[in-house]
Amino acid sequence: MGQSSETIEAIKKLVDSKTGTVSEVVDIESIDTEDENYAPVVKLFDSHSIWSLPVVFIDGKIVSWGTSRLDRIEKSLGEMFPASKETAPSTSRT
Repeated sequence: MGQSSETIEAIKKLVDSKTGTVSEVVDIESIDTEDENYAPVVKLFDSHSIWSLPVVFIDGKIVSWGTSRLDRIEKSLGEMFPASKETAPSTSRT
């Protein structure tokens, strides 16, 4: 059984927000492996012998696998795409 559509949509939103791109996130268990549009993903998936779903690839690099926990995927994305550090407003009172 693959990931729920809600999980896939949440992963897509997270990837898009971290990378500034519009991604396509698919459940590899539900795609047509003969469809040449997905050939690069299927090849990477098979060549790494990772059978824990989901697997998130960006530019041919594995970002995260074996978890649908968004906090773990976000951590992996943060390591690949470090955000500029913004200074948070001070909450201390003097």
